[in-house]
Parts: sequence; C-alpha cells; structure tokens
Amino acid sequence: MYISKTASRIRQREAQLARDNRAEIVRALNQGQVTRRELLKWGIFTASGYLACKNGLSPFATSAYAAIPTGTPRTPLYGIQKFSQPMHRLNYLKPLPITRTAEGHAAFPASLGERPAKRLSYHTEFSADPTNRDFINPLTYRGPIEGRPPGEVFAHQRWDEFFPQVGYIMRLGQISQSGGHSYFHDHFPVQQPDSCWTYASGRGGECGLPPFLIKGRYGEPIVTRIYNDLPTDRAKNNGFGRNETQLHFHNAHNGAESD
Repeated sequence: MYISKTASRIRQREAQLARDNRAEIVRALNQGQVTRRELLKWGIFTASGYLACKNGLSPFATSAYAAIPTGTPRTPLYGIQKFSQPMHRLNYLKPLPITRTAEGHAAFPASLGERPAKRLSYHTEFSADPTNRDFINPLTYRGPIEGRPPGEVFAHQRWDEFFPQVGYIMRLGQISQSGGHSYFHDHFPVQQPDSCWTYASGRGGECGLPPFLIKGRYGEPIVTRIYNDLPTDRAKNNGFGRNETQLHFHNAHNGAESD
C-alpha cells in the first residue's frame, strides 16, 4: 500500500501528486462544484463509484516511469518514534438520571434546561410552524430541533416497556482550539476546526480529544440527545468528508428509528 522508504524522489513526487489530485476531486465533489455523473463521464470515477485506476489518481496504478505500483506516500511522524506514546484513555461520560413525567416523557435534570425526550419526534411541532424557534436547532438555527421525521412510523419502539433509565446530552461540532485537547498525539500538530469534528459533553461544552466513553449495559435503556453543531457551509471541511453525521448502533439493540 505504501511506497518504500527507499523509493526515488521521482516516485515520491508522483505519489504525492496522486494524493493531492484525489483530495482536490473529493473537495470539489463535497462542495458541489462537480457531480458524480460528471466525474463518471470524464472517466475519473468508475461505475461502482471508485476512482479510476489511472496514474496520478490511484495508488494502485502503474507508475509513469516504471511498471511498478506507485503506492501512497507515508504519513509524516513529525519526528516521534513509533509505539513510544501511551494511548490516552477515553473520557468517561457520566450518565444523567432520567425521570418520567406525567405525560410519559423522559425528563433530564431540570438544571440543564432541556426539553424532555418523548416517544414521538419534536419534528411534528416544527412542521406545524417552521418559524417557531422553540423547535429549531438552537445552535445552528437551521432545521428542526430533532432529526427524526414526524409521525408514528418513526416513534421510539416499545417506549413504555423500555423507558429510559439514564441519559446523555452531547454536542457534535468543530474541535476546540483551547484547553490543550485538539491533537491526536502529544507531538502531533493541533487539528484545525474544519478538519476534525468530535463530541462535547452537554449542549455548550468544548469538543475535544480523546473522545468519550459511554458504558451501555444490557437491561438499562438509554436516551441520548446530540446537538448537531457542524458547519452549515459545505465548504468548511478542508475538502475532507461532508458536513453530515449518521449516528447508529450495531448488535441489534433497537430499530433504526430509535438510533
């Protein structure tokens, strides 16, 4: 996969050029400058959605100077030694107690000022009046406060039978530039806010590293509210990925609408 450390400078430049070209294509696609159809017509994408195996794009294409795979340039280590840094432990996130309201909703601690979680989505109230700021995302002021679509089809399954016992409030946004928690390694550069998104504790906490650890236990239903605070400008991602998130569970815990 990676080129040899003893590869010639020509081959190293070729590999870096291929990486830069791929990044430019991904950036243009994510920011809406080109479409997948156009990339397919130009022969840059294959029918399956992969980059065409061409020199200057794919790390597996043959070199322009020799019939040897170009390979991918190695990630810089910034002078550190491999396996010399202990791994940071994840930040344990303490669960919040949940109480049942008279209406059958799941209430978070009153001090947090959070609306209670409920079986049906708040998207119903948003759809009735999209200008009502009570049901608009309070961080970006765009879209509904809850991502689940309205209606019975997207209600939490067996809500009363498995009523939440604990809960969490989190925020997903740009990595913080203060507090010393914005790097993956003690000697790695600080991550730029448009290059790294991660979670924060609470609605207004700082998003940092290492990420959180949530301890889920069988027989203990959990409700988690995560505020989407990702940049609303599609261009604010440094050309990597897209400003979207799709949190979901595995291991057959519950239906997709309850994710």
